[in-house]
Amino acid sequence: MGYISEVHIAVPKKDEAELDAIMNRLDLLESENECGDNRFYKRNHTQRWKEISNGVTTDKSKDVILYQAGCLKWYEEYKDVQEINSFIEMGEEDGRCIV
Repeated sequence: MGYISEVHIAVPKKDEAELDAIMNRLDLLESENECGDNRFYKRNHTQRWKEISNGVTTDKSKDVILYQAGCLKWYEEYKDVQEINSFIEMGEEDGRCIV
């Protein structure tokens, strides 16, 4: 027995191919962008915000890829979890994150 997790990962568009390769090797990526048990599905997302500098408002945006999965056994001691967490941690300053 144990708990199951819902996991959400966001990476900049430039990191998509590298994370896809890791997830495909670990058999964690759903092939048809549909939510499946024990696998991530992904979608494109554009993060938008406004910046104000010296009274001038500028619209900003950044393309990210969201990976989402439910019903996962996401234990820190699992090798696949360690590999994905390490990948995310190495790029946190560039916008990679996991919840």
